[in-house]
Amino acid sequence: MGFEPHHIYHVFNQGNNQQLIFQSENDYQTFLNYITKLLLPDCNMIAYSLLPNHFHFQLQAKDSCQKLIKQGGLRIDPLTNCIRKLLSGYARLFNAQYKQNGQFISSKNEIEMSYPGKQADYRLYVIRLLLHVFSLH
Repeated sequence: MGFEPHHIYHVFNQGNNQQLIFQSENDYQTFLNYITKLLLPDCNMIAYSLLPNHFHFQLQAKDSCQKLIKQGGLRIDPLTNCIRKLLSGYARLFNAQYKQNGQFISSKNEIEMSYPGKQADYRLYVIRLLLHVFSLH
């Protein structure tokens, strides 16, 4: 699924077999630094939740998502590419830090369009995200 400008999305993923993807405060900060560097140029982050074995983003795609880029043999929007870079870059650092290898975050990102359009009432979607997150505990 590609991202369309001005649409709001709920993006979430988890560790394989409920594996922890954040084991220390430093892991959370590293992930947040990657978000700032990689995602924020192409989206407005409305809300996020980082839990030990999964994460959620509520974001709105920016206009830059209209321009497709070539990645290997594919043409994808910049935000899709940034999420790919976020997860692969974080996995590389995590695996080096904890002396492990292989994939520990699910290869399938879950993406749901929450609201199409420019005039979104963010409060409703933040509440939806928070209810979903807190229902997992």
